[in-house]
Amino acid sequence: MSHSKLGIYMSAVSQPLNIAVLTISDTRTLDNDKSGDYLTQALTDAGHNLAARELVKDDIYHQRAVVSSWIADSSIHSILITGGTGFTHRDSTPEAISVLFDKEVDGFGELFRQLSYEEIGTSTIQSRAIAGFANNTVIFCLPGSTGACRTGWERIIASQLDVDFKPCNFVKHLVNLECGNSPERKNNMSESSGKFSHIDAGGQANMVDVSDKSVTKREATAEGFLYVSDSVIKQISEAKIAKGDVFAVARIAGIQGAKRCSDLIPLCHPLALSKVDVNFEVQPEEKRIRATCYCKLSGKTGVEMEALTGVNVALLTLFDMCKAIDPTMHMEGVRVIEKKGGKTGHWTNKEASEK
Repeated sequence: MSHSKLGIYMSAVSQPLNIAVLTISDTRTLDNDKSGDYLTQALTDAGHNLAARELVKDDIYHQRAVVSSWIADSSIHSILITGGTGFTHRDSTPEAISVLFDKEVDGFGELFRQLSYEEIGTSTIQSRAIAGFANNTVIFCLPGSTGACRTGWERIIASQLDVDFKPCNFVKHLVNLECGNSPERKNNMSESSGKFSHIDAGGQANMVDVSDKSVTKREATAEGFLYVSDSVIKQISEAKIAKGDVFAVARIAGIQGAKRCSDLIPLCHPLALSKVDVNFEVQPEEKRIRATCYCKLSGKTGVEMEALTGVNVALLTLFDMCKAIDPTMHMEGVRVIEKKGGKTGHWTNKEASEK
C-alpha cells in the first residue's frame, strides 16, 4: 500500500474487481475519449478487470439503459461514469443515475469537492460528482475532465476498491463477494476459467454466443519471426528480390489475412476491424525478420486471432517472396504480445521479445 504526500493511492489489489467504464459525451468518441482511456488504464494498472466500456450521448434515458444493464449483471462490481456532472443544459448524469441508487454515498461528493478545491479553487463548486450503491454495485459519477477523473481515482476510488485498505472499504459490500473468496466470483474474475470456451456441455464444437456482451474498444498486437539467411537480408536491403517489394506485398497480405480471419478459423466471429497495421523489422544480427500486426475495433469480442492471422499470413508471404533464395527459412515465435479491452483489460506478454 502506498500513499504520496497528496494522498494519492497507488497499490496493486489482491482481490481484482470487474469494473465497467461509461463516458457521457455529445462530442467524444471512443477513439478520442481521454478520460475513459485514463480510467480504463488506471483500473487495469491497479489489477482490476475492465468488464465493459461504452460511450453514450448526454441523454438521461440512454444513460439509465446502459447503467441498469450493468447493475443487473452480477459479474460487474463497480461502475465508473465520467461526464455530464456540470451545470450546462445537457449535463444530466446526476439526474439520470441518482434515481437508480438504493443508497447514496454522500461523502464521496463532499470529499471529491474538498480535494478538487486544492487543484481548481472555488470552481469545484460546479462539480456535481456523486456516488451510490445499486443492487450491491458501487457507482461513481465523475466530471468529464481527465484531471478530475485522476483526482477521483487516485485520491478516493482506488483505495475504496481495495479489499486490503483499512479501516474500511467498499469491497465487502459488493454482490457475491464473501471476504473476497467467493468461488463463483473467482471463476467470473479469473483471466481463464480452465475450460475450453468453444466446447459445449455435450463436448461439441460451437461458436461462443457474445450477444449479451457490451461493446468496448478492443486492441491486440501479435508478433512473429522469419529466420532467413544472410543472402536474403542482403537482397532485401538492396531491393533485389525478383518478385518485387517484399514488405509492401507482405504488408497488404497481412492486412488481408487479418480481415479474413473468420474465413480461415471456423469458430471465430466475423469482425468489422477499424484498424489493421502490419510492420516489419529486419534484425541482421539474429538473422531474422520480425513482423507485427496490430488490430483494433469497437466490438463484443477480442481481436487476438485477427492479429495472429495477420502476422502468420505476412510471414508466409515473405517466405513465398524469398523462397527461391533460401528454401530453408522457417517461422518461430508467433504470439500475442499485448491486448487491451474486455474483462482482462490491459495485458502484456511478459515473455515477449524486446522490440
